[in-house]
Amino acid sequence: MSTLTDSAWPSAAHREVFPADAVDEITRFTDSLAAGTSLVATGSLAEGFGNPNSDIDLYVVHDASTPNVAVAIGMRKMRYVDCEHMTHASLRQLVTRVEQTSWSTVVDQQLRDVDRYYRLAIGVPIALTDSF
Repeated sequence: MSTLTDSAWPSAAHREVFPADAVDEITRFTDSLAAGTSLVATGSLAEGFGNPNSDIDLYVVHDASTPNVAVAIGMRKMRYVDCEHMTHASLRQLVTRVEQTSWSTVVDQQLRDVDRYYRLAIGVPIALTDSF
């Protein structure tokens, strides 16, 4: 795994965006990532709309060869952690589907695909592999 060189986790900028307990929880996930795995934080905390009761939304993106190791989902300390998994291949397919959408075909898109694309696009990169 390679982390962002200009803003290694957790940078001062990350600490401004995320509350201290969220930084601690995300760090626990980051420290346990398998090689070839990327982690993106998204949701209300990443968008700056979070509050002390906001959950932590994470996307784990891994190679097909990386075992899909379950990451705990549920109440962790005082925050709910929601963690979704996807492969690099499924991410590329998602990007292709959404980016090929026009105003006339947008009604054909699944809302889940548009939501995932948006969440990943506005997400805060925590750990990125070269293939991400």
